[in-house]
Amino acid sequence: MLKLVVVMGGAVLMALEMVASRVLAPQFGSSIFVWGSLISIFLIAISVGNYWGGRLADRSPRLSLLAALVAAPGVMIWSLPFYASDVTRWIAGLELGPRLGPLAAAFILFAVPSIFLGTISPYAIRLEVRSVETVGDTAGKLYALSTAGSIVGTLGASFLLIPSFGVRSVLHGLGIALLLLALAAAAVPSGTASRRAGHAAGEERRQAGPVRERRPRRGAGGATSGTARMALGPAEPRRTLLLLGGLAMVLALAYASRWSAAAGDVLYEKDGLYHKIIVQDRGSIRHLHFDNTYQSAMDLENPGELVFLYTRYLHLAKVFAPEAKNVLFLGLGGGSIQKSFHAEYPDMRLEVAEIDPDVVEVAKRFFGVREDRRLTIHTVDGRLFLQKTAAQYDIAVLDAFSYDTIPFHLTTREFLEELSERLSPGGVVAANVIGAVEGPRSRLFRSMVRTYQEVFPQVYIFPVGRFDGRGDSTVRNIILIATKSGERLSKEALAARAAALFERREMIRDVRPFLDSLLTAEVPTHDVVTLTDDYAPVDSLQHF
Repeated sequence: MLKLVVVMGGAVLMALEMVASRVLAPQFGSSIFVWGSLISIFLIAISVGNYWGGRLADRSPRLSLLAALVAAPGVMIWSLPFYASDVTRWIAGLELGPRLGPLAAAFILFAVPSIFLGTISPYAIRLEVRSVETVGDTAGKLYALSTAGSIVGTLGASFLLIPSFGVRSVLHGLGIALLLLALAAAAVPSGTASRRAGHAAGEERRQAGPVRERRPRRGAGGATSGTARMALGPAEPRRTLLLLGGLAMVLALAYASRWSAAAGDVLYEKDGLYHKIIVQDRGSIRHLHFDNTYQSAMDLENPGELVFLYTRYLHLAKVFAPEAKNVLFLGLGGGSIQKSFHAEYPDMRLEVAEIDPDVVEVAKRFFGVREDRRLTIHTVDGRLFLQKTAAQYDIAVLDAFSYDTIPFHLTTREFLEELSERLSPGGVVAANVIGAVEGPRSRLFRSMVRTYQEVFPQVYIFPVGRFDGRGDSTVRNIILIATKSGERLSKEALAARAAALFERREMIRDVRPFLDSLLTAEVPTHDVVTLTDDYAPVDSLQHF
């Protein structure tokens, strides 16, 4: 039983850490700060739990107390889905920043149950030890079992539980598993662990040398230890009743787990491989959320219309490559820009590289994306797709970034060099970047500009929406267009080309108003780094 408790304790602890990232993601994203906060809090909790569990085991080595140490985090973990979102929203509302915010949330939600789980291994070692001569062997075996359980918990939560059942169900399940484990431990006859602990204590006394033997004390009624042993018998029915009551409580909690449900306007909710995915209708607009960000939207009354303004700016790529026939999209989301290109440019062949199969399913099921001979979706990482494909593209649209989720490997100079190799001689890249043009929040954007300028001869910058020029430090969508052509096109030349395309009906969308936002002033890049595979601190650049 002790071995099972140790294995399960390690498994639940690491599964909880993996699930914790998804609990924090809706408010804090999945940045390196979130993972750093979680790992730190769990390590601190394990250290405190190990220390406390060791001291507690020396004072009171009883299997029943170990069962209580297992049951306590079971109740805490089971109840997390009922208040975790309220806690994370409250902390996010305090605006503690991208570092302190997730650190505080991780501490409040997960520190205490993790401390209890950290007590299991040292406490179990104390109960399992039969003699001082085997302490090292026993401790080594149990810590190895705990580590094996941690591996199973990590892989099981990452590969199976979270993608298959979602965060709420997994948390409820982990809590119930601990409660059942506690009941099983409590059902073991209490004398077993006590005899082992007593035998170890006897070994310690024998090795310490002869000591004065003490006579057993009589109780108030004069009962000897033998009488006390006889008095244990009537307690067994009470113990059985307690165990049955505990089992009934666990079953009640399992039934109550069904109370945790999604909001009524949520059509779809799943903890996918990379994000918490939510599809939600608000009025006539259907939204796609990844964690705490809006990813895509569709007007149910006019599905072909582009809801987000930045997606309309992406059509500027056609002005820079009027004869484009082959287009690659890195990132799918709800597929709004892909559907728009498919409908408006019948001569184009479109390919999409999207890493998340759940996103592909959602785009097809809820946002009307349909594959055909002109639109092909590859479920693969965008950079890996570039490395394996031999195709040439006239336009590459990069829309895989959000405010908190920035795949750094799609920002680096090496990536852009690989992308450039897959572009035709007049090829164009249109990238949606989140950032500020100026001010303290502009460092990531300016680093990306510097990186693009080192790979492509010409880079054009279009801040989306109203832009007040110098001094405007608003965080916004910024469309960055890079070309392999060395010719620098003026705003007037681009406007004339857009007008001609519109008049010939080669473009049914008039993009000339978007050309007015073309940034003509030079973006300073002397104080920011070039992003490389070796050094691309996108999280720090984005937030600090």
